[in-house]
Amino acid sequence: MIWPFSKKTKQSVLECQFKYGQTDIKTKQGIVALVLDSSEEFGTSVSVKIEDDGRQTAILRVAS
Repeated sequence: MIWPFSKKTKQSVLECQFKYGQTDIKTKQGIVALVLDSSEEFGTSVSVKIEDDGRQTAILRVAS
């Protein structure tokens, strides 16, 4: 068990999902993903871009 009983990192949770969880991308089925800070990962000016109409653009690492 990783969560909430140990102090594993978010990346460890994603790795556990890769190994034991659902990783097929299918319609109407949830899947584990991490929202990455694109300013750290790719040097962008903001971590998540917010458009004038409220839409947000984020970088995800998906368990697939």
